[in-house]
Amino acid sequence: MFLDLFQKNPRVFTLAGKPGGKTLLVTAGMDGDEYAGMEAARRLVQEFYSGGFSGRLVVIPIMNRAGFWAECSHNPEDDKFPKFMFPGRANGTPTERLIHWLVDGPLKQADVWYDMHGAALTEGLRPFVWLHRTGERDVDVLAQQFIRHVRAEVVMFEETVWPCKAKTLARQGKMYVVAESGSRTSNGEDDVARHLDWAHTMMGTLGMIEAPSAEKTEKVVLRSCVMYHAPCDGRWLPRQGVTHVSRGSILGHHSPLDGSRTSPVCALSDGVPLWWKETPAMRKGDILFAIGKSA
Repeated sequence: MFLDLFQKNPRVFTLAGKPGGKTLLVTAGMDGDEYAGMEAARRLVQEFYSGGFSGRLVVIPIMNRAGFWAECSHNPEDDKFPKFMFPGRANGTPTERLIHWLVDGPLKQADVWYDMHGAALTEGLRPFVWLHRTGERDVDVLAQQFIRHVRAEVVMFEETVWPCKAKTLARQGKMYVVAESGSRTSNGEDDVARHLDWAHTMMGTLGMIEAPSAEKTEKVVLRSCVMYHAPCDGRWLPRQGVTHVSRGSILGHHSPLDGSRTSPVCALSDGVPLWWKETPAMRKGDILFAIGKSA
């Protein structure tokens, strides 16, 4: 029974399909308050627990369990973000040990690490997939095949620099993909279905299930990401309903809590909003806006 599988090992699900195929590692809940990916990962296990695919599918529906129970992005055990701790440390803090366990265990035999994300409880998001141009031919060709078939309106295909997670893994012959869908105001069926559709496309690209159709999907392919950070503690008032950004356009305003002055945050170039902070509380260094650029 499917529920028995969850009761035996509620943390990691290793599903075996027909022999000879690729191994796909799917993680969700790296940030503890990004829920659409967690639900999609659970449904992925339910869909394939009895087979119907080739290779191996390893799914971790909630990586950051401490953050999940605390309803926050970081791990409250040490105030660190698991997504920033790669490759981790065996004798480090709880978050560093968690990522070391992932790298030294489930990720070791994987061909692709597919990491499901979304916006946190304080953020808004435009759904997109994030891949990397690594300079490793086989990995980059696989990424291009996935991009060609995935039904995503926005794709980030960013050139990597050394050292970084995607580049490190590519040198080991592994591809790293981030899938972003869901936000604090939209953790519903559309976001879950989008995650599942993209995961199916990855499995099809790897030959684990029937290859995706070659239907054309209009895409915006971006090449880099610019992040706008809070310059101080204070209050943030984001501009609402932004779907495209032009150089010089106002993204929002910030002010100290005493309201002594109000300053705009202006875009430095044209681009596509990817995610943004929606709530007023602003800490120095917070990401207020992330803008994808096509050049």
